[in-house]
Amino acid sequence: NYSDLYTGLIDVNLGDMQKRISEETHHALTELSTNAGYPITETLSGSGDLGQVLVDAIKKYDMDLVVCGHHQDFWSKLMSSARQLINTVHV
Repeated sequence: NYSDLYTGLIDVNLGDMQKRISEETHHALTELSTNAGYPITETLSGSGDLGQVLVDAIKKYDMDLVVCGHHQDFWSKLMSSARQLINTVHV
């Protein structure tokens, strides 16, 4: 049983980590929208399957336009979510 080898090496409280990340994301989105120089009425942050999260938000807020960006890091270039969004989100 390999799990016995790693007991105690890492103690991650995922609930606390997810809450902290959510709070940091909310703070960053609020700051970004405040300094945008354009009236922004809603900022959204989701988790899970990106395509489904966007589909749900589009339906809920009756969106006509979705603008997406991506990170310029190695993993984002290797596994871009653009193809998934193009095939899932119909706006």
